[in-house]
Amino acid sequence: SCHNTTHKCLIANASVTGARLMTGDIQGAYLKGDPSLAKVGTIHARPPPGYRTYDDRGIPLVWRMIRPLYGQIEAGKIWHATLVQQLVNVQAFKQSHYDPCLFTKQMDDGTIMKMVVYVDDLLVSDVSHKLADAELEQLSLAFQTPGPDGPKPGLKMELASFFLGGNIRRDAKHSISISSDAYVKRLTGKY
Repeated sequence: SCHNTTHKCLIANASVTGARLMTGDIQGAYLKGDPSLAKVGTIHARPPPGYRTYDDRGIPLVWRMIRPLYGQIEAGKIWHATLVQQLVNVQAFKQSHYDPCLFTKQMDDGTIMKMVVYVDDLLVSDVSHKLADAELEQLSLAFQTPGPDGPKPGLKMELASFFLGGNIRRDAKHSISISSDAYVKRLTGKY
């Protein structure tokens, strides 16, 4: 899991350097996991009510899953292995040895793109927008979702305003502040 300090350091660095800060979400991430990358073996699941069948001895049959589903024990591990495969082996990012949720890539112009990953949420910092946008587009294409009107983008990106329970605000002087006001209100609103 992502160390809480890592994403805050990335935000602080973006504030000092004036880098663009974006957040993103990989749509339906767990469904795009490749079980062969995580070495978890065969995944089986009991069919939901209405789809259950039995063999001729009355023994319930189970499904062999091709893709993991949200809520399965192995799903997070499978998704993480799939994302690391794409970022490290396909797009040539380097994964941090100190915090495995931090990925960096030196761009052709010498700038460095930084990405913090928390499950299927991304926090991205870059200076070279055109080159970084090309990397994000490649990531989006790798995880696109088939649809009746053609494939849908796999990655939804926007300028950073919220990440892991914290509101992110940038003022005119490029200073960035993080506040957990909305998160705290949501939690305390239950009581």
